[in-house]
Amino acid sequence: MVSASPIIPRELRLVLTNKCNFACYFCFNEGYPKEFRSVDLAVVDYLMIVRQMVSEYGLKKVRISGGEPLVSPILPSLLRELRTTWPELDVGFTTNASLPHILKEILLDTDLGDVKINASVHSVDKARLQAICRTENVGGVLYSLQSLAESAAGRVKFNCVYTGGPRGDEDAMTVLALAEEFNVTVKLLCLNVNPYNQEDVLSGLAIKDVPAKPGTDAIYALARSLGYQAIPGRQNEMRKGDHCIEVVDCSISDPIAYYNNFRTIRIYFNSRVAVTGEFDGFCRSFSRLSPITAIRGLVADISAQFTRTAEQEP
Repeated sequence: MVSASPIIPRELRLVLTNKCNFACYFCFNEGYPKEFRSVDLAVVDYLMIVRQMVSEYGLKKVRISGGEPLVSPILPSLLRELRTTWPELDVGFTTNASLPHILKEILLDTDLGDVKINASVHSVDKARLQAICRTENVGGVLYSLQSLAESAAGRVKFNCVYTGGPRGDEDAMTVLALAEEFNVTVKLLCLNVNPYNQEDVLSGLAIKDVPAKPGTDAIYALARSLGYQAIPGRQNEMRKGDHCIEVVDCSISDPIAYYNNFRTIRIYFNSRVAVTGEFDGFCRSFSRLSPITAIRGLVADISAQFTRTAEQEP
């Protein structure tokens, strides 16, 4: 049964920009159409939002995404301000690892030594990576991955979208092999086909009809064939020796179902048009409201929905 008490958001996702130097065919840009344009906000604007959420909700975690956050000139300074102002916050960002000179700056900054880095890498084979990302400029990724694995052990994870079939197996295996060599945890995510990316997925897979989504069963089967075993008491995690993987089903779109599974509520702050809660389950525009006012309204909406659900259950 879901508690009728107010829901408290513990994780804030800052969508720093919707610009990206890649065009991965399965990307849906955090659920926003590609034609949306970013509004250039300053570091102080993001700090104001974080400060308010720490004060009002006891915020625990901040994750920065995009688009590609490395293309935003304010990423390094925003990370430094977050770590300096709130050293207790769990701070991290997701990147395609294509700009090694900026990544190096972050890795070498001693003030950012505990910033988490999720590197989205969907194959270690250059030709396949070019096909997936729909660009030839993937050399920086291959250079960055080894640097990340060698110099940031313990705070780096690889994200790999599993597209299914023999080719999807091969792509995932190349990523797992590199990750196992350096003991970097891999998140294997099911391909998520939705209205935002359906046309590109069909083009990327060179098919006419929407494919059946490769479920977590296919990922578990692949992992078991490679010698991974379930970790008792650890949902969605598997281990081979000292190496761990996580299996993530991105298709849980209902915010209440998500909360029941993962016990967290995430607020997405987009630098474009809206504040969003849990996979577009709720949305509040701040085009005419201040961002924090929109966040308060969004949290109230989510809490009301959870309360109604709890009241309906026996």
